[in-house]
Amino acid sequence: MKYLLALFLTLNSLAMNKTHEISFHKSKWEVLSYSSIKANTFDFKGQSMTIGIDGSASPLIYPFQSPVSANEISFKAKIEGDIDFKGQKQGEKGADDFLLRIGLVYEGDQTLNWFQKKVAASWILKLFNLAPKGTGVSHIHFLNVYSQDALKGQKREHPLSELLIEQMVAKKDPQGFVSVTVPLVKNKKILALWISSDGDDTKAKFKVQLESIVIK
Repeated sequence: MKYLLALFLTLNSLAMNKTHEISFHKSKWEVLSYSSIKANTFDFKGQSMTIGIDGSASPLIYPFQSPVSANEISFKAKIEGDIDFKGQKQGEKGADDFLLRIGLVYEGDQTLNWFQKKVAASWILKLFNLAPKGTGVSHIHFLNVYSQDALKGQKREHPLSELLIEQMVAKKDPQGFVSVTVPLVKNKKILALWISSDGDDTKAKFKVQLESIVIK
């Protein structure tokens, strides 16, 4: 009996910690845009995805078919170019651009009422539409590739919305490579990935090639 119980617990643990290697096939992603901001370009190549930023910003969403539980996320990228903040502090008004934000949309109990749905920005509507019927959204936890050393290890609630939490997790190396593994909060369900690279504040021009994203 003890053996069967141990086997059940092991199999259940393996099921809960299933590895998800994110596909870069175009059909798996939803490309969105902001009404007043120039959109990024996206080139899906199957084994990788390249985001082109030219004074632009727009979100990219990878919805899961069902909520996912995970212990960690790893991602690798190659970045060509950088952001010139012209003396401003990264993340502040007028300089809120980041080379890459990998966002985890967490399930929660927040929902929108009828009036909120009528007045909310399109990206907020999309965010809440990711939640299965009868549930809601907690927040998006962004893992940021930062440019300024002063941001190392910092975490903040974004000034624009309490729905956005940002954690500074990596800086590209001199050759432009980023490779990082970040532990996640256990027992929280992930509804989707929300990818963002932006240069609209600083009119920056750069490219981000995402080579892998693995959740397990």
